[in-house]
Amino acid sequence: MGLVAKISIEERVGSFVIKDVTGLWSSSYTYGYGLPNIVPGWVTSVKAYITPPGYVNSILVDLGSSFAGDGNEYQIMPWDLSSQNTKIESGLWMVEVVIQGLNPSGVPFTYNAVNKCVFTKEVECCIDKMIAGTLNTPLNDVFREEKSRTTAELSVLLNRALNALCCGDITSSNRIITYIKLHCQCGC
Repeated sequence: MGLVAKISIEERVGSFVIKDVTGLWSSSYTYGYGLPNIVPGWVTSVKAYITPPGYVNSILVDLGSSFAGDGNEYQIMPWDLSSQNTKIESGLWMVEVVIQGLNPSGVPFTYNAVNKCVFTKEVECCIDKMIAGTLNTPLNDVFREEKSRTTAELSVLLNRALNALCCGDITSSNRIITYIKLHCQCGC
């Protein structure tokens, strides 16, 4: 018995959401919020340590003590990460949420939840722009023109990256997304 903190991460266009999916305590699920485990009202601090693609050190974001609780969520915008960030980059992201507080007896507690995911919206946008740039290419020139071949290759690779994500293969998906980012020609 004891709380097992859990989070989910959902990429949106231009942002992402961290959601507390720990659940509530019940006789059939003894790892959630509620007595005999901690109660969200006892939480004094919730911090997220976010590591974007290519970063070595994580970025601290204070989610506020009210984040702790089943189903609560916090939207992260690019400027929450740093003043230089203007977009949420495609690639492997890691988020660690640290929940701290005091029980009524004054005993401190700390719970951690970690989640990794691969974001794809940036490269999806890039490939969509590349496809739009090749729509007027005559059909018999499609495979002779390098831009059209590259667009087709990257589109197929994006589908493979998305399939790898569906199968839980984060490593392969991230490798493919990294390759796509290196070869995208849309100016994103």
